[in-house]
Amino acid sequence: MLASKASFAQQRQNYDVVVYGMTSGGITAAVQASAMGKSVVIVGGWRERHPGGMMSGGLGGTDVESGEAFGGLSRYVISRINAAAKVADDRYSFEPRFAQSVFEDLLRDYDIPVFRSRGALRTAKTASRVTALETVDGQVFSGRVFIDASYEGDLMALSGISTTVGREPQDGDNVLNGFRGTRMDALGSNHNFYSYRRFEKVLGKLGVDPYVVPGTPGSGLLYGIRRYPSPELGAGDKAVQAYNFRMTMTKDAARRVALPSRPPEGFDPTRYEMLFRWINTLNEHEQITDANAAIKSYFLLHSDLGNGVFDINNFGAVSTDFIGGSWGYPQADYSAREQIWKAHERWIRGLFYALQYHKDARVPQPLREAFLEYGLDEMHYTDPHENDQRFWPYQLYVREARRMVNDNQVTGRDVTASDDTQPQDTRTISTGSYNRDSHHTQRIIRSGANLLGMTETSVWNEGNFEAPSGGADKIFTIPFSSIVPRRFECSNVMSIFALSATHEAFGAIRMEMSLMQAGQSAGAAAALAAGSMADIQDVPYDELVTSLYVPKGAKPSVLPRFAAARSVAANLKTSRTGEQILP
Repeated sequence: MLASKASFAQQRQNYDVVVYGMTSGGITAAVQASAMGKSVVIVGGWRERHPGGMMSGGLGGTDVESGEAFGGLSRYVISRINAAAKVADDRYSFEPRFAQSVFEDLLRDYDIPVFRSRGALRTAKTASRVTALETVDGQVFSGRVFIDASYEGDLMALSGISTTVGREPQDGDNVLNGFRGTRMDALGSNHNFYSYRRFEKVLGKLGVDPYVVPGTPGSGLLYGIRRYPSPELGAGDKAVQAYNFRMTMTKDAARRVALPSRPPEGFDPTRYEMLFRWINTLNEHEQITDANAAIKSYFLLHSDLGNGVFDINNFGAVSTDFIGGSWGYPQADYSAREQIWKAHERWIRGLFYALQYHKDARVPQPLREAFLEYGLDEMHYTDPHENDQRFWPYQLYVREARRMVNDNQVTGRDVTASDDTQPQDTRTISTGSYNRDSHHTQRIIRSGANLLGMTETSVWNEGNFEAPSGGADKIFTIPFSSIVPRRFECSNVMSIFALSATHEAFGAIRMEMSLMQAGQSAGAAAALAAGSMADIQDVPYDELVTSLYVPKGAKPSVLPRFAAARSVAANLKTSRTGEQILP
C-alpha cells in the first residue's frame, strides 16, 4: 500500500512499535512485539518488495558454525523453512523461495501490517524521542518505539544517532582492523591472485600483471585497481567490504534459465582483463585441467540447497564480488544507491557473459562449456522490483554499511573471548556462531622480488580476513548495549543490524541467524518500553528475556534467564532448562 503525498503532521498511522525494514530480523521483532499484545507495523525499506531480506533474496547457504547457538524465533523460522521444503529439521541451507513463503505466512499468522515505501525521508523528534517516521512517498508512521531493521541503518541515521563507515585502526582489541595491505595472516591470501606452485619460495607467487600493457606502468592500470599512496598497515580508512548478489543457480535443464548469449548492457571486455589473465596464468600452470573442479576451486563457491539448486557466492581472485564498488553505497541517497545496485548486477552479468560467450582465446573451451551449464532458476524471483528482471535475486548482499557509534562498541576481543571470560555487558540479546569474516575491499598493487632477484608486480585483493570466533563451543554473545544508542542522542530507537561494533567484530555478528535473534530481543524490549514509556536504555533485562515468545513446538530461547551468567556455555545450559514463556 502506498499513500499519496501527505504533510508531515497529517494522516499519521499510530503504533506502539514501528519497525523499519522487511529483513528477517525486522519480522522476528514484529512477531515478538505482536505476541506481547502491542500494535506493530513494518515499513519496507527503500527497495524492498518482499519480506525476508537476504534470506528470501538470495542467501540460502546460511553461515552457522554451531546450531546450538540459536533458539526462539530464529530457530523456529529455520524449522518452518525446513518443513516447507520437506526436509529434515537439521539443515541451515534452503532455497530462498521457501524462506519467502515462511516469512509471508508469519506476517499473516500474526496479522502484522506491512507498508512498502520508497525509503525513509525524515523523522520528527521531541527532545531525545522520535515520534514519527516519514517515507519518501509521503507515508507517516507515529510510534512509541522504533526499530531499525535495515541493512543500511537509514532510520538510525535520520534519528540523530552517531554512525561510522569503514575500518577503524588496528589496536589490541581489534587485531584485524584497518588497512591489511598484502598481509597473509587470517587468510589474507584467500580469494586472491595467489595459487600454490612448486618452488614458490624461489620463483615467487603466481600473479597477474596490473598494467594495461603488461610490464609497462605508463600504460595505466587495469580496470578496478586502486592506486594511491599506501597507508600504513593497520591504519583506519573508509573502505567497505565488497557486496555481491548471492546467485540462486542450477544446472538442471528442467529449471535452468540460460543467461543471455548477447552482451549485457554496458559490457566492456577490458573490465574483465584481469579475469582473462588469471585464467591464462592458471592454465599455463595446469591448474584448470578439470574444468568442473576448477570452477569450484577458483571461481564460484557452491552451497548445495537441494533439488539441484545452488547458492553461488564469491570465490577466488575474480568472482561475483564487485570489489571496490560498495564504498559509496552506505551514505548515498536512494538515486545513487540504485546506480550502485545496478552496477553490481552488471558486474555479475558481465562476468558470466565473459566466461560463457565472449570470444577470448585465453578461456579454454572445456572451461567455457562447464560454465554454460549454469543458469538462473525459474522457480525463484518471479515478481521482481520494477527495475529488475525475473529470476534475478531480489536483494543486493549489503554485507556492511553504517554501524552505530556508542560507548559500548563490541570488539574483536569480545567475539573471541574464552568461555570463562566475563563479558563487558552480560545482558545478552543475541548470539553469534561464525568466523570473523570480511570480504576484500579493494584491488591494489603488490610488488616484491623472488630469491633469484627477479622483481614481480601483481594485482592484489586487499581486506579479506577469516578467523575463528567464540570460545570452545564457537559461540559468542551479542549484548543489549550494542543495539541501543547514547541516551542523549535518542532514547526510543534500536538498530539491530547496523549495531555498534568494530569492523572486525561486525564480520562475525552480521549473519542472519544472529539478526533474527537480535530482532526478537529488540521486539521484546520495544514492547516493554512502549508499555511503560521508559527510555529504551532502561528496559529491565530480566523482564526482556523472560518475555521472549516461544511458539508452540519451538525450541526455547538460548538467552540466559538472568544477566549474571559468566559464559556462553553457562547461558546455553541455563536456557535449556527453561519452560516455554508466553505473553
